[in-house]
Amino acid sequence: MIRFLIPAILAGMLASAPTAHATAIPGPTEAVTCVFNPVSGGATIQHGTTDCSVGGSTATIATAPNVSLFATGGEGPNSNSSMGSASLAYFFEVLGGTQFEQIPILITTDLSAGFTGNGGAGASITITPQPLAPTFDVVGKTVCANVDAISCPSSEGASFDGTLNGTALEGVAGQVELFASGGGGGTNGGSGTATADPLIQIDPTFLLNHPGLTLDFSPGVVNGLPSAVPEPSAFVLLATALAGLAGLRRRRRRS
Repeated sequence: MIRFLIPAILAGMLASAPTAHATAIPGPTEAVTCVFNPVSGGATIQHGTTDCSVGGSTATIATAPNVSLFATGGEGPNSNSSMGSASLAYFFEVLGGTQFEQIPILITTDLSAGFTGNGGAGASITITPQPLAPTFDVVGKTVCANVDAISCPSSEGASFDGTLNGTALEGVAGQVELFASGGGGGTNGGSGTATADPLIQIDPTFLLNHPGLTLDFSPGVVNGLPSAVPEPSAFVLLATALAGLAGLRRRRRRS
C-alpha cells in the first residue's frame, strides 16, 4: 500500500519550477572488520572505518576516485582461519528538476565472490530511493560463492556485472548500501574474496530531454568507475556529436 500512496501524496506537492535544495546530504557510514582465529585459540578482531588487516584477512573501502569494497580471508589446511568484511552506506540525490519528480536511474554494478577450498564469500548492493518508504522501488543484487542458502538466501550466482534499473525522487536523498565479506581456513583450508563496485547514472535517454538534471552524493563520495564506463554527461555529449555528424552528412549529400 505504501508503494502506491507515496507517489500520490508527492504528486500533490509538486512545484512548477526546478528546485534548489539547501539541505546537506548525509555523509557516508563506513565499517570494516578483520578476524584472525589461530589454531592455538584467542581470536584477534580488528575494527576500522576504511581498512583493516590481521592474519590472512583484509578489508578495504574506497570512496574516491570511485566507490569500491574489497574483503578477503583464508589460511592453509589444518591451521588458522580468518575473515574480512566491509560495509558502506552513502546517499545520492537528483537535483535540477521538479521536486519529487520520478527520475529513472541506472546502477552499473560489479559484484564478485570467489573461493578456494573451504572458503566462502558474498557481496551485495541495495538501492533505496526513499529511505522513509523503503518499499518504494527498492532494487538490489546479491552474489555468493560456497555459502549456504541460510547465510545467503537471495544469492543469484557468484558474480554480477550489469545494470540495475531504479527510480530516484528529485530532491529526495536515496541510499546505497554495499557489503562484501570473504573468509576461510580451518581444517580444510581455503580462502574467500568479495568485491563490490557501483556507478549511479541518470538514464541517458531521459537526460537528453532533461539536461538540467544533476546527481549529488555524500561528502567525500566520488561516483566513478574506470574510464571504459562513460559518465552521464559523456552520453549526452556523444549523442549530440552523433546527431551533428548525421546532419552534416545529410547536408553533404544534398549538395
